[in-house]
Amino acid sequence: MQALLKGTSQQVFADTELIDRPLDVTFVLDQLEQRSKSDPWLQGKINGQQVGVIGQSFGGYTALVLAGARININQLQKNCKS
Repeated sequence: MQALLKGTSQQVFADTELIDRPLDVTFVLDQLEQRSKSDPWLQGKINGQQVGVIGQSFGGYTALVLAGARININQLQKNCKS
């Protein structure tokens, strides 16, 4: 982050984060739902069919992807030619 703030780095995150972050959230939700079946402390507390997600900036992207949004590569290339 310091390199980014100083202007010596243009990479904020690894490219794989665009794929990994939504998968990480899905993994955690799946694990919680599985464990709620066997862990008495979680039993009856997890409903995988009623999950809310919210985010800002990259978190907003993650939330949109989890909701089913897809990247329009053609439009992205037109808008971000450089």
